[in-house]
Amino acid sequence: MKKLLGLLVMSGAVLAALFFLTSLARINGPMPHATALKTLSAIRDGAAVSIEYTLTDDAGMVIDSNVGKEPLTYIHGAGQIVKGLERELNGLKVGDQKKVQVKPEEGYGPMNEKAFREIPRDEIPSDAQKVGTLLMTKTPIDDQNAGRAGHASARS
Repeated sequence: MKKLLGLLVMSGAVLAALFFLTSLARINGPMPHATALKTLSAIRDGAAVSIEYTLTDDAGMVIDSNVGKEPLTYIHGAGQIVKGLERELNGLKVGDQKKVQVKPEEGYGPMNEKAFREIPRDEIPSDAQKVGTLLMTKTPIDDQNAGRAGHASARS
């Protein structure tokens, strides 16, 4: 614990010295020029990328979208988004638009039939009893899960 505290105190002293020296540099000399970041000619590994997207299912129903909201920002090639989408975006330029279909193997994996659950209709609020509605459920240990109503029947 003493070594850790000593390290923290020392790093604090180093930071204070750096702050003092940069303050003197501003007083005694010209301000450093700001460096402008250049827009990449094309998306490549290591690039910081921001995209707007609309995710739809096979029927064209919108599942998720960030259009008109904060863009999705990631580092290309760092595995922060699904492989199939990253591969399809490689080489695009600012302003390009592309419709992409990602295969399950290159996304989140194949559909797991065990992940589906039938919920009795009387346990679902009446305004949520339509296909496509986002439902929140709780597990026996109080974890929350989000799910979308995939189909409706007379009972569920």
